[in-house]
Amino acid sequence: MNEMRRVFGSVRVWGGLLAAILLIVLSGWWSAQQKADRRLRAYTAEYHAQLERYQGMSLEEALVAIKDMMPPLNEKGRYDRHVVFTLEQVVAQDLQAQIEHIQSYPEYLVQIQEHAEKLSQSPLFNRPESVSYQNIVKTYVDYGRLGQIELRLDSDLVWNGFFEVSLPDYLLVIWIALLCLVLTEERRRGMHELVYATREGRLRLAVKRLLILFAGAAGGTVIMLGARFLCNAAIYGEMPDMRRTVQSVLMFRGQWIPVRMGGMVLIYLGGKILGAFFIGMIFWLLLSFAGTEALSWLILGIFTAVEYVLYSTVPDYSIMAPLKYVNLFYGIDQIQWLTHYYNVYWWGLLVQAVSFAAVSLGILSLVLGVCNLLRQSGSRPRTSMGPIARLLRRMGGGLSRVFTAPGRLYNEFYKVLIPQKGWILIAALVVLRILTLHVPTLFLYDSDIVHDQLATQYSGQVTSERLEEIDRQIQAWSENLDKLNAEAAAKTPSEQLRELIQSLEVSTVELQKIFELAENGLARQEAGGAAAYIVPENTYRLLLDPKVTRSEGLLDAVLSLGGVLLLLAGIGVYDNRRASILLLRAVPQGRAQWIRRKTIVALTLSAGVWLLIYGWQFLHFIRQAKELQIPEAPVCNLSFMAGTGIGLSIRGWIILIYGLRLAMLMAAGILTMGISAGCKSLPAALLILIIVLIAPGVVLNIWGGRTDPTLPGLLEWMEIVINKPGAAWLGFAAVMILGACGGIYARQHWVRTR
Repeated sequence: MNEMRRVFGSVRVWGGLLAAILLIVLSGWWSAQQKADRRLRAYTAEYHAQLERYQGMSLEEALVAIKDMMPPLNEKGRYDRHVVFTLEQVVAQDLQAQIEHIQSYPEYLVQIQEHAEKLSQSPLFNRPESVSYQNIVKTYVDYGRLGQIELRLDSDLVWNGFFEVSLPDYLLVIWIALLCLVLTEERRRGMHELVYATREGRLRLAVKRLLILFAGAAGGTVIMLGARFLCNAAIYGEMPDMRRTVQSVLMFRGQWIPVRMGGMVLIYLGGKILGAFFIGMIFWLLLSFAGTEALSWLILGIFTAVEYVLYSTVPDYSIMAPLKYVNLFYGIDQIQWLTHYYNVYWWGLLVQAVSFAAVSLGILSLVLGVCNLLRQSGSRPRTSMGPIARLLRRMGGGLSRVFTAPGRLYNEFYKVLIPQKGWILIAALVVLRILTLHVPTLFLYDSDIVHDQLATQYSGQVTSERLEEIDRQIQAWSENLDKLNAEAAAKTPSEQLRELIQSLEVSTVELQKIFELAENGLARQEAGGAAAYIVPENTYRLLLDPKVTRSEGLLDAVLSLGGVLLLLAGIGVYDNRRASILLLRAVPQGRAQWIRRKTIVALTLSAGVWLLIYGWQFLHFIRQAKELQIPEAPVCNLSFMAGTGIGLSIRGWIILIYGLRLAMLMAAGILTMGISAGCKSLPAALLILIIVLIAPGVVLNIWGGRTDPTLPGLLEWMEIVINKPGAAWLGFAAVMILGACGGIYARQHWVRTR
């Protein structure tokens, strides 16, 4: 009981759990905003209204009603790229996918049965003793049970949000690691030798900790999944029907178990608990070999990073695929096992992958539990440090001498990077930057490619001569197109002739668009506005178009802002908790120099985070794009910036955006330093920072249903600068004022206090 009170009474455990719940709520809300194109309230209301209307119709009538409200398709059976869908049409598309799934599901089952029968009759697969034949028969039998189930149209919003968001899976891994660190906390407090000096401190204590770890894994899983479920229910304003057949939800189309949604939630919850306990067993065993807390963090960090790299990067059919699937992240991320049909050949039998995973996790957890008990019961007080611990201690002493020798400024960097474990955060940011660094995907139609090629051909400053040249080319293509159409009308056209006509039509239409943009730009230029240019813009859309870079911009904002806050949140807490602060405040030189050193550290580390996240992003983009085309052209010549009237060059616009991000991160760093100066605990500093910097943006976005000029929104992208320049500059000024207030408070607190 004392051990349980010690573990579950830890501030770190509850602080980590509350932080995880907050991140789950934020991620659930943001995911819903993204799917609804930031019109969450309107989207939800329209979704429920249309759903209620279609539930009163037959499936065929509902599909006809949806098709009537959608825009017409082109010759290729696709929507034209210039079509702008209304909110009603966006919702109708989502419901159309659900209705078509329910309507086609009986045919889907029949196709599976027919495919299994054909394969069983094939000479390649009809040997009863072969694994392929057994798999065919088992597939036929498993899906044969679903012939009598009833699918029903209902809301999928909560279920999609509950099962699709993966952030809680990673938060659960982090929380289990934190729980294991608290379990082995005696080494940090210097009580390791005392604990393992008696029999009660070995096997009996190990059994208690095993039960505590299982209770923590189960409790943490239930709380996090419950928070995710309630968050989605609150976001969409509904409580989903637990009695609905699981195959009614589109994402569970491949599910073969005739179960209702309530049963699926229990299966999912049980698998999560078992996976979390399995991961806890691995972490506990690894930590038992660590002699110091620094080594514990190093082992957990390296092991988790390697596992995540294998989990996220190894291809499915690679020779290293077993390392991808026998992985601690697959112990948590189990949704694909529930949404896809897998059979595993095991000891001469074919078993479903879910059953195999459950049995495997159970057996491995039992084996790891026994290994942990044997390891703990065999532990004895050490007479000397291990070789790894001795090496780390020597490295720590060497680093201390390196940082303290040049002067006190370097000692301030040393305190942030070494005792406060800032190097671990920086290493984590580097790993995350490597894993998430990529150029956004730009979906291009054939007409987009042709448009960019023609813009490259006629690129440069617009003149009347260039407009005449483009106009002559349009007239020539139009005449050729008329001749080809007349030839096609006189006889049955060949496939080659049809392709030539279609290609010429696309080229003529796209060149006409370029001509119109150039003509408008020339009129603006003659009226005293910005100079008119023809600029190939597909490359710039990957870097500057808010609609293309929205998701990557959010990720970069989270990494940069989170890195600054976590890296600097302890910069004042560390000194406030040490007795040396009284000595430093005793002399004027110590107070005045101290605030200058702290400010330099805060600004330098904030700039370092900016360079790591945004500087690396820009360099990676330049490597991919090779070069920036016509960077001296005014940015308003880009189609997605045409309505802004901004005469700044493209190069200047890029510098402005990245410069504003640097300024805002530096302001956040100074504000973090000021808040940390008045706190004596790291959780308190982080809580205040979240309330000041993040909570206002969340509240404004939830209540306002749109992007507001808050620090996360401005860091995400300069979309507000494009659409609401006044609000954007107001938000930027507010951030800078907050940073200045943080610096003033830190100076008042440290310099004036005796």
